[in-house]
Amino acid sequence: MDYYKKFLSSDFTIPEDRSLYSTTDYWMMVSFLLNYYDNKNFFKKSKTMFPNLTYPFISWVNSHEFSSWDLIEFGSGDSTLYFASCFKQVYSFETSKKYYDIIRSNNIKNVNIELVSTNKLEQLEVNFEVSDNTIAIVDSACNRFKLIKNLILNKPINIIVLDNSDNYKNTCSLLNSYDYKEIPFWGLKQGEHFESCTSVFIRDFKKHPNSKLYRSCDHRIIPNNLWDRNV
Repeated sequence: MDYYKKFLSSDFTIPEDRSLYSTTDYWMMVSFLLNYYDNKNFFKKSKTMFPNLTYPFISWVNSHEFSSWDLIEFGSGDSTLYFASCFKQVYSFETSKKYYDIIRSNNIKNVNIELVSTNKLEQLEVNFEVSDNTIAIVDSACNRFKLIKNLILNKPINIIVLDNSDNYKNTCSLLNSYDYKEIPFWGLKQGEHFESCTSVFIRDFKKHPNSKLYRSCDHRIIPNNLWDRNV
């Protein structure tokens, strides 16, 4: 690794946390190259709207039928615009006037966004209805432990998504204590070169959405797969 550092540039810095590439030489090189080009400002965020959530989680959403579901979103952004085409209705609660104005300016029919204070959001002093076909995504700039605790106690939702769950272990433990089972989706996000986690917490899997045929844009196709024959 010292050789690569000297070879490329003297100002190159290697992150202390090597969890991404600690297991294999392959991941070591991937992380090294991503970090190097990131330091050179090579990566620029795409102008295309895309959630700042892990790619595996977004694939999970696209792999299930949510067209008749409502999304309660705590914290808005590109995810609000993206998920508008995935869900029947999106109800978003935002604490930032900047993001509130951006979402409002898009004037999407099935998106309802409300500007609220941080305290009101944490205390869940907001109005929305909950049914079996409701999912919540928590990616807000507030104390997420308080918010989710009030959500569980006052308006329990069967599926709760917690972004950056790797940094919210107390909140994860809280959800587990209320019989929510975690499905962690570790991976990369758009514009980031380090792994993080977006977790789905489900209390009753009988109310899980139906799956649908979905293939990632980069998946490999095996034509006439003999091991998949209907025999």
